[in-house]
Amino acid sequence: VPLDSSIAHSLYAYLEEKQVPLIMHVNGARYLDQLERVLDAHPDLVMVCPHFCLLTNMPGQLARLLDRYPNLSVDLSFGNFQSALSGFRILSKDIEQWKRFVRVYVDRITFGTDHVYSIHSSSERELATYNAYFGFVRDSTFTYNGSEFRGLAADACTLKHILEHNGERFVAGLPPERAP
Repeated sequence: VPLDSSIAHSLYAYLEEKQVPLIMHVNGARYLDQLERVLDAHPDLVMVCPHFCLLTNMPGQLARLLDRYPNLSVDLSFGNFQSALSGFRILSKDIEQWKRFVRVYVDRITFGTDHVYSIHSSSERELATYNAYFGFVRDSTFTYNGSEFRGLAADACTLKHILEHNGERFVAGLPPERAP
């Protein structure tokens, strides 16, 4: 079923009216046109498109999307183990570009992931993945699966937005709030 089907629009309208936030996995490289039709039709819908909307290979396209849709956010996770390795390679390769991206869109990036991590029930690999996401945001370099990657080395204000503020607003159904 297309993202912009009439059945789906009923759901989006309900979520928009009730101010219920939506996390919607969209492969932006494949379904960007459908996503844009949804966002055009529902401008007040608060949405997170996980995994940088699968547009890390097209940061300009991702920036255009965020510029055009002020209630759209992304998370900085990549999903499973192999996807995380691939994602960290892409980001690390041009970390300066991603630092600039984060400075511009600091209010639109959440610290999220598809997995629930717990020191009591998660495997070492899962905990390593969580720590790598955190290391990506916090540190200038971090290690994952024996490889070293470059990170954002975010300042305290950026960390607060990505790790706390943006997610709190999203869960409350509130649109992103421009960072100072």
